[in-house]
Amino acid sequence: NWVAVNVDRDHYLPAAVDKIDSLSRLALKGLKLSPAFAPAVRDYTVAAPQGATTVTVTAIPTSSRSTVTINGKPATAGKSHAAGVGSALKIAVKSPDRAQTSVYTVTFERR
Repeated sequence: NWVAVNVDRDHYLPAAVDKIDSLSRLALKGLKLSPAFAPAVRDYTVAAPQGATTVTVTAIPTSSRSTVTINGKPATAGKSHAAGVGSALKIAVKSPDRAQTSVYTVTFERR
């Protein structure tokens, strides 16, 4: 069995290790998320240039044992992934015990 003890009030695990289904980082190369990324915020908008067809996404789950998909395709944590620019981008994070899933949504607005 594994036990975690939080000793830092400013930086702590949001749940038991096997229940963590969040991201610690989400970035789109060359684009700015609005609002700025925060693990508890699930909905973002991005101003995408006219004519853009793909975007490079990097997603890092809070737990290294969580799994991530980008628009339904498996994604390696911390690696850049190309995704199509449509109306929205869906990043799903499944907890290590596979019981919980959080979905982050990035909606594209054309400039």
